[in-house]
Amino acid sequence: MSGSVARSASQWLLLLAFTLTAGPAGSGMFAVALGATAPAVALLELALRPLMQSLHYRPAFRVFLGLRLVAMGIFLSGCVAAGLLLEGPWRRVLVSVALMKVADSVLDIYTARALVECRINLAAGSAWINALLSSAGSLTVIALGYPAELAVIASAATSLVVAVYMATRGSVDALQHDKQGQVRAARTLVMHGFPLAAAQAVVSLVAYAPVLILSANDHLEAAGIYATVQYFVTFANLYFMASQQAVLGKVRHRVLAAISSGATPNFMPYWLTMLAPALAAFPVLGISLQPLVALIYGPSFDTGALVPWIVACTIVGLAIENCIILALLAMNRYSTQWISAVACLPAMALVAICLVPINALVGASAMTAAAILTRCLVLVAILIPNLRENEKRVS
Repeated sequence: MSGSVARSASQWLLLLAFTLTAGPAGSGMFAVALGATAPAVALLELALRPLMQSLHYRPAFRVFLGLRLVAMGIFLSGCVAAGLLLEGPWRRVLVSVALMKVADSVLDIYTARALVECRINLAAGSAWINALLSSAGSLTVIALGYPAELAVIASAATSLVVAVYMATRGSVDALQHDKQGQVRAARTLVMHGFPLAAAQAVVSLVAYAPVLILSANDHLEAAGIYATVQYFVTFANLYFMASQQAVLGKVRHRVLAAISSGATPNFMPYWLTMLAPALAAFPVLGISLQPLVALIYGPSFDTGALVPWIVACTIVGLAIENCIILALLAMNRYSTQWISAVACLPAMALVAICLVPINALVGASAMTAAAILTRCLVLVAILIPNLRENEKRVS
């Protein structure tokens, strides 16, 4: 998880590079390029990483790698073709982001192999090296005043270098397939991976929908300010996810013990590890977010008085959401991500129609808050019947 935090910090530096070189419009272009490419990458990746880590019968690694390379070839070709239809600055940003996405995706499949082989130090160390090298490239570009796209290309190059290193450190496939066997294995992976990849694509679309809507309505500067503010939400979510993963095993054992004894599982001690920091941060963010954003990015990044409080509410909502997901995961209810993600779309669309034309930045922030609130309500509606089902199962 520390590697994921480091990687997120390095990508924040990329956003900062665009901000410092081109202001809110520059960070908006970068955010739009990320938002346009993320759902496509999530779908084309076919969820191969979780498949590699969870399938009982696992095909040879070369089948996973072949599918990933073909998918990323299709993705890169599509982005280059789209870039030819765009103006100069947009073309450079889109192609550089596409190169970064491809490199990160290739590295991701080698990281999955390292985790399957229980080489945790290799996976974590590679993530840290990649983040540090990418950060060094971004800081160099910022210091020398070069175009921000060079920082993105440098990030792509570091991911490829680390991927090549990991390729030399992996074990040789013990499982061998003939050509027909490889085709059957690839078909099996596509069949299992597509539904999960589609769910991840929807989740990614929900995350980036505000940026895309702002851009479509010619609010590029508002999209840039929104993207910078949302990194506070991103880092908060990383903390909640880390807290969730740290206690998931213990919570699972508690659920099993409660079921065997006929009691209702008590999740509150674990929920407090996420709820308490979120509630404590609520007034701090509401009061200090605007001056903090202006201090980091400059006076042109004006969030207004309302947006910081919406962001603070969003972070509290994220804490509640992760608490409920923790309980559902402990009870092996895995379909909740897909159901709750789809449920967000109408709520976000309604907020976008009502608020974005009035105040673009407030509307985009409210879209995210509405999505989180909707997910919480849907997850609660799923959790309560499952708790009752466990009680009936025992009785």
